[in-house]
Amino acid sequence: MTAAMTQVPVPTATADIESYQFKNRKAPRFIYASMSGEIDNGPEYWGDEWKTGWERVSAVLKDKAHFPENTVTSVHTFPGYGHYNGFMPSLTAALNDYIVFGAKNLVSYVGEETYPVHIELRGKNLTDTIYITGNQDALGNWEAKGVKMTLTSDSIASIDLHLHLPAQFKFTRGSWEARPLFQMPTRATSSFTMQSTPTACTACGREISGWENKIIKKYHQQESSV
Repeated sequence: MTAAMTQVPVPTATADIESYQFKNRKAPRFIYASMSGEIDNGPEYWGDEWKTGWERVSAVLKDKAHFPENTVTSVHTFPGYGHYNGFMPSLTAALNDYIVFGAKNLVSYVGEETYPVHIELRGKNLTDTIYITGNQDALGNWEAKGVKMTLTSDSIASIDLHLHLPAQFKFTRGSWEARPLFQMPTRATSSFTMQSTPTACTACGREISGWENKIIKKYHQQESSV
């Protein structure tokens, strides 16, 4: 694959950032900018317009009045570093700031639109009452008895919902001690995240190998018989 790159003149790019309506976006956003020490090498190195552009752009990003509360801006400078060796300290700073941003803004975020989703849990002898629970009202807001699923057969429990994205969910039999195990009985129970926009009746089939409390009970029975 080939890609054509067009260099935008510094004054144009700077003006675009200064005039951009950041508050029009409702979703959380992280914006990062950094500059290494080459900016101080004088006009002959980068040119006056580059330094002026950086000063204007960084001033916009530092002014919280331009952004909604769920937009976090991070601006760093790295004196003493050049154009190439400044990459790693800049990347480290960006990742550290993004982790903090994500923990505060992304964990509980869901979009405004809803999408029809068909979800299935599959396994052998699904005769118990099974619930789905997750990160929004339609999923029971992480209550262990979130929303009851329908047993369509002895091997499939299903439900049709309208969900905000991203949707995060787990399955239970009504308590956090009764969660399904996937693939292997010794594997930790799993939660699932639906990030992308699903189409109507998207099947999210999940096949289980057992239930956590049943596996633990069986283990204790075997241990006591030794």
